[in-house]
Amino acid sequence: PDGTANSKRWNEAASARQTTAQLLQTQLEKSRRDSWKRGQRKGTIDSRRLHGVRSKQLNVMKQRDPGNKKKYAVIVVLDRSGSMSRSDIEIGESAMVSYTLAMEDLGIDVCILDMYNNNARVISPFGVGIESAKGDIVTGETGGGTPLHKMIEIARKRMQNTNKHPMMISITDGQPDKEDEYLAQLEKCQMPVMGITINPHNKRGISGQSQEMFYDIHTSVTSKDELEQKLEQLTMQIMF
Repeated sequence: PDGTANSKRWNEAASARQTTAQLLQTQLEKSRRDSWKRGQRKGTIDSRRLHGVRSKQLNVMKQRDPGNKKKYAVIVVLDRSGSMSRSDIEIGESAMVSYTLAMEDLGIDVCILDMYNNNARVISPFGVGIESAKGDIVTGETGGGTPLHKMIEIARKRMQNTNKHPMMISITDGQPDKEDEYLAQLEKCQMPVMGITINPHNKRGISGQSQEMFYDIHTSVTSKDELEQKLEQLTMQIMF
């Protein structure tokens, strides 16, 4: 692959992360704010409902509702199978870079896995800066099948002992090679598993319905911009 072109794509994707980071930061801060549950029978007197005291209503109390203080760990899986076209893999790589760097900026633990030449690979493990792996992330390389059953097993085992709230997002253009083995691993997962199918040319055999059985949440996209939006939306749906 052309190293200069790959470096340019990395820089463009890295710069684009700011928009994603700002959006997720706003939602994260909002979800972490404490709020009040009003109309309760226990708690402290709610000054807004003092009129109810005179009429002997019981639901004149309020209770503090703590905001979301959870910490998260995210595994992102990129499909590099031979069926991924040049445009597909570049869409996946660029959107993944923007998303994972934005998550890292927010202090969220991120791990990147990929599937290449029938092998499951850990490209950027938890606790290691994503930028240090940029030469292995933006490559344009594709080949082999789609061993998603291996990926989900690795992801599941890496998340088994975490004290954070885990989630997994898979970016692919097709279905798992070994469906039964994949579904068996999915059944064992104690985390939400989400899938995004890249399908810019409406490939035959790929539909939203055919993919839904493989994920807790699934969606399809046709462009890099749409993929970036869906990554943000899925994250907010699960986290916030």
